[in-house]
Amino acid sequence: MVAGMGEELPFADNSFDRVVSLSVVEHLETRERYLAFLREVVRVLVPEGIAYISPMIEEISGGHKIPAGNVMPKAELEQLLENTVDAHWNTFQQEDRRGVHTFYNLTLTKKT
Repeated sequence: MVAGMGEELPFADNSFDRVVSLSVVEHLETRERYLAFLREVVRVLVPEGIAYISPMIEEISGGHKIPAGNVMPKAELEQLLENTVDAHWNTFQQEDRRGVHTFYNLTLTKKT
């Protein structure tokens, strides 16, 4: 087991074929921390490696809400990550007794 901060992952460049991040993004509180986290994820991916980042919760009535600006257009996100990745957003909605909730998942594929 390795402990570390998402904005400073304790791994060498190009270390992983896959990175899976579950329930992290909603705790990063600022756009700067979010982008630092994504840059680190990309840094540790090998070329053609894939990162799956989920769930990114837009809003749940009375619950989590991700920081404004974290779900951004594909082109903007790719540019902020220096065009080193192909970004793909997946969106789904889930309904429960509190209402309909919108979730976003992000897949990043590192370019060669």
